[in-house]
This record gives sequence, structure tokens and C-alpha cells, in this order.
Amino acid sequence: MLNMSFDLIRYLFVLEVNSTLVWLPKWPAMELSLLLGEVIADALPIVDARAWKKSLSAWHSYCSDVARKKASVKFVNRNPWPIDAVIFWYPAKRSYGKGERILFELKLLGRSADHELFVEVILPAMEQIAMNPYIGTKYKNSLWGHFDISSVYSARGSSWKPILKNGKLDLRRKIISSQWSNGLKFGPDSFNSLDRIRWLSPFLVAPASNKAGRTGNRKSMPVPPLSSILEAIAERVCYVTLGKYSTAMDFLNSIEKDELASWREAMKYADSNSICRHNIKKSSQLFSGLRMGSQTFKTPVHETLIPFLSLGSILHIGEYTHFGCGTYTMV
Repeated sequence: MLNMSFDLIRYLFVLEVNSTLVWLPKWPAMELSLLLGEVIADALPIVDARAWKKSLSAWHSYCSDVARKKASVKFVNRNPWPIDAVIFWYPAKRSYGKGERILFELKLLGRSADHELFVEVILPAMEQIAMNPYIGTKYKNSLWGHFDISSVYSARGSSWKPILKNGKLDLRRKIISSQWSNGLKFGPDSFNSLDRIRWLSPFLVAPASNKAGRTGNRKSMPVPPLSSILEAIAERVCYVTLGKYSTAMDFLNSIEKDELASWREAMKYADSNSICRHNIKKSSQLFSGLRMGSQTFKTPVHETLIPFLSLGSILHIGEYTHFGCGTYTMV
């Protein structure tokens, strides 16, 4: 199976609303990302802030063009931060009252999986957003400035360990970038028979190429087959481990022979298992091509694919992964 010796730190935020009523935007992960990025950029030294401000400026222009429904919207970098991160807002309702809790997950990947970066840069910026009601989008009953950070947890395998509770940060807890996989079982013996993928967030996955890594200008497919999902996983792992300019072929050329054999076997079973039904529909006007729903395959997913699919559900696949897009569960 794919090499899982890459760096990843997962943080779970628990926010508690401290206002009578707040409304979440339609895309809370995107709004939080841009807002958090601005606060971080303002706090950094001028030289370090340049990359942040450049990426954020392009995204603000993009969102403005989409909102005005301009005929031609310029391409924008898929990541508004100059570091590799995912903000996954847990699916929930839109309105919250005082005392209710909201959860989202922040994932730092690859070279950006640095706990000091989180403690010294990201967490203080998040605390500013919690306390200052004048930060961010100006609309009535906004969440920003009207919540407390109730607690923050870090993932160690399948469990979450508290690092911040009751406003106190545990500086003694050592967070390392390999602990995310401690005790996790990616083998098929830990799963029941599975034949359906339910997307937990909007996704945009391109069709599989004839040769992994030679993706060209592939257009997205409304309902991605297993082969496309599998290749998207390889591309995502490649991005995290080798960098953004690498291809899936580069990664497959770098793994051990037994891992490559597992990959080829998985692709063989993926190609032979077609989709029998789905309820995939368009999800957003903000990001062209995004879809939501579930898809069911003609036969249960072969056990050789399970480790790959399990990994992809953690990393997120396809486009706009920074905003939590491209994650799913297998049922």
C-alpha cells in the first residue's frame, strides 16, 4: 500500500457561542480561512507576510468576481495560504444559540506540520477572531467575535488528546507529526463489506488518466469512478510527500516494489468495479464543478483498495482541499 510515513498534525477545535444568536456563512471554512489568513499576515514581520498577503489578495479578487457574476473569472491558486493546511468544518446547521458548540478540524501537512507554528502563529490569530467582533465580514449575527475557544485537541491515532482546555494551553504535551497514524488500522480486516462512498464535503475529482501522473488538462467528472478516486489519492499523497511540482508518477517511481504491486492490484480491481447508482448533484456556484452526494458500486469494494481509500478520506482529495473539500466515508 502507499507509504504513510509523511508528516501530518490534526487539531480539533471546539468553539462555544457566547452570543444570543449567530449565523454561519454558507462556506464557513472559506470565510474562516481568509479571515484567519489576514490576521496571521498582519501579525507577521513584513518579509514573512508577503507570501500570505499575495495569496489572500488573489482570493479576495476571485470571490469578488464570482459574487459580481463576471463573465470571465480568472484562475486562482487553490490554496489561499502559503503553507499546506486543511480546514474541515464539520457538517452541521447554520444557526446557533448561546452555549452551543461548533466543531472544525485544522490539518497541517508535509513541511507545514509544525506544532510550534500552530502555537505561536495560528492559535493566537484564532483567539483574536474569537474576541474581536469587528474582525471579518460585516453582517448581522456573524460568528466571528462571538465565540470562545472551549478546547483544542490533537489527534493520536483514532483518539483526541486535549492540548487546550478552559483557556489553558498545555505546553508540556509534545505533538509530533507522525502521531496521527499511531494505532490506526488501514488493513481490510478492520472493515466490513463496503460498496458505497458518501461524500462528507463537496468534491471535484478529475477522471483517471491512462498513465498515473500524466494528468494533462483533464476535466472533472460528475461521478468519479473508483479508478479516478484512487489516482486522486496517489496525487494527494505525492503532493504531501514530494511537493506541489511532483506528479503521481514521481511518487509511484519512488515507492517500494511491494507497494507498487499493491497499487497496481488495487487499480485493477478499481477498473473492474463500476457505479450502479448515485445521487451526486451540483453543490456550489462559488467553486465551479463541486458536487455532493453518494455513489454505490456494483460489487463490494475489494479489500486491496481499503487502505488507499482510508488514507484518502483523511488527507482529502481533488481540488479545494484547503477548504475541507474532497473527504468521504465508506459505508
